[in-house]
Amino acid sequence: MRERVVKFIATGSYTGYSPVLSGTIGSLVGAGIYLWISYFSTLIYILFLLLFLIFGIWICKAAEGIFQESDSPYIVIDEICGYLVAMFLLPKTPFFIILSFIIFRILDVSKLYPINIIQKVKNGFGIMLDDFTCGIVTNIILQIIRCIYVQ
Repeated sequence: MRERVVKFIATGSYTGYSPVLSGTIGSLVGAGIYLWISYFSTLIYILFLLLFLIFGIWICKAAEGIFQESDSPYIVIDEICGYLVAMFLLPKTPFFIILSFIIFRILDVSKLYPINIIQKVKNGFGIMLDDFTCGIVTNIILQIIRCIYVQ
């Protein structure tokens, strides 16, 4: 039972089993979750994000053991969490939702500095940390765009 629950959560309701672009599919799940939790207060969003991150570290570590693979492509909870970080305190508009998705995916796939260094951290912490960092960088880029172009 425990193994099935871990797989369900780690794979983003089994979307991580997608034969192509599992990380992108996981990010889409993150966008769906964002649309739901964005209706709550900022405090609830922060609490949800912290619980997601902490619980995600444990889930990723357990999933690595189940899949017998370091940072298995089936694990997409990190992309889900990263997207939620990317959208933190941004307007809930199609422009930001879509642009955030695109920038987040580019950063996650390209693993530019400092993400490439963080990628080397092992276990559940490392799996979550690189996408969390992609989310932070995405959010910073979008906050700058917001300040420059949105009044």
